[in-house]
Amino acid sequence: MVRKSEQIFFVEGECEINFVKDLCQKGYINLAGKIEKFNICYHHVDKMIRKYEKINKHIDFYFIFDIDVLETNANKEQMTFSENWKKLKNIKQNKYCVIQVKNLYDELVYSCGHLNKKLDLFQLFDTDSENEFKENFINQNNRLEKLDSKGFDISKLWCQKTPSVLSQYKIERKQGANFQSFFNRKTKLV
Repeated sequence: MVRKSEQIFFVEGECEINFVKDLCQKGYINLAGKIEKFNICYHHVDKMIRKYEKINKHIDFYFIFDIDVLETNANKEQMTFSENWKKLKNIKQNKYCVIQVKNLYDELVYSCGHLNKKLDLFQLFDTDSENEFKENFINQNNRLEKLDSKGFDISKLWCQKTPSVLSQYKIERKQGANFQSFFNRKTKLV
């Protein structure tokens, strides 16, 4: 008997929460679980691990996180991520990384063939600043339709080469792994 897993997506912020919900509604992700706001580079995993250890069922953890803070803030964020990673390696649940190179904005620009830079993305959502973009993106009803109008290609999302800053953690994508194979065939990255 095959045991069905619950999935929990841990994402950095409200933009990612809304975007992952959109991907679920469009059928790109078959979510059998929930989405929680949790940044693996800033918050310690101890409480989260204790919370889910009490649940007696199989859970797949998906961590969607930006790596720009690991590249630019070499101290506190790297130490937090490193400590978290050591603890996560010791839990029995499956763990998957969805790496945003460098952040969600850069991933969206990379995934849209008709966008060349972040400013193009910001203007698509009627702004020219990062903070205003977040607010507009969160409040937008038709995020995926707007992205589709700029050539959004789901196969380019979250599939860029794993940056060297993560090599010490042995986080590498398997050759040819992209968004579709990651979620549909559960390419285990950890």
